[in-house]
Amino acid sequence: MDDIRRPQTGGSALPVRKAGSALPERVRASRSATARRALISWKRAVPLIAMVGIAAIASAAFLAPQFHVQRIRVEGGNGLLRTETESHARAFVERTAVFAGAPRLFLVARDRLAQSLRDELPELATVQILRRLPGTLELYVQEKVAVAFLETDGRMFSLGNDGRVITEVSPEDARRAQLPKVRDVHTASAVRPGDVVLNPSVLQLLHEVIVKLPEQFSVSVDALIIPAIGSEEIHVQTSGSWSVLFDARRPLAEQLAALEKVVTEELNAATLQRLEYIDLRIPGRVFYRIK
Repeated sequence: MDDIRRPQTGGSALPVRKAGSALPERVRASRSATARRALISWKRAVPLIAMVGIAAIASAAFLAPQFHVQRIRVEGGNGLLRTETESHARAFVERTAVFAGAPRLFLVARDRLAQSLRDELPELATVQILRRLPGTLELYVQEKVAVAFLETDGRMFSLGNDGRVITEVSPEDARRAQLPKVRDVHTASAVRPGDVVLNPSVLQLLHEVIVKLPEQFSVSVDALIIPAIGSEEIHVQTSGSWSVLFDARRPLAEQLAALEKVVTEELNAATLQRLEYIDLRIPGRVFYRIK
């Protein structure tokens, strides 16, 4: 019951509420409704927050340069390349292991793995490394395509378009491939896969020479010779029993024009029979030798 406090100056009594007394019904109802709405909003927000957190963790795991590896799968290339790629990838993972428990887990950087594979496998043209969560590495590889062969020190090697040695091949495989064959006559040092032995400009020149000489001079190419590994010149032995010395640093059209001028204006059929070589390597000058 409320106390009755009388005013000092008289008048009617005023009701005074005691501390801790109950709130009016409408106030309590309003506060209860507000609390219920806050609880409902929080319950609705929890799944959303959880989903955002899971997505953030998954994105970080997927996009990070490193992750745990439990399985390696290789696609593309020939069977031997796939086997070698998987073997090198597993060896790389073993070398870079940061934890070896049960089960074994490894932390691997994909960019470092890709560079390691390119360094160790010269026949590898491209490698794409993808991850498949939770712990699978998928490697998609493409092998280099041979554009020519190099014969040196009695051995035959396939060459890529960058002038690097891809791998050693048998003479029979080289013959079946029907690609240009370049013979190195002076280099004594060993050649290994991955070595750069020809400038790309030399490779381009020899491919063009094989086509242009028969078209313009009715002679075929019997042999392609380089003086040494890394040389910028190429010596072409023709079916006419004479040779032409080209410089890969100069335009081929310019050299062929000089060759045509010599053959048509300075040499006749008789001298062509005794011609030993024509040297086109010096700009503005042509040298030739008669046997």
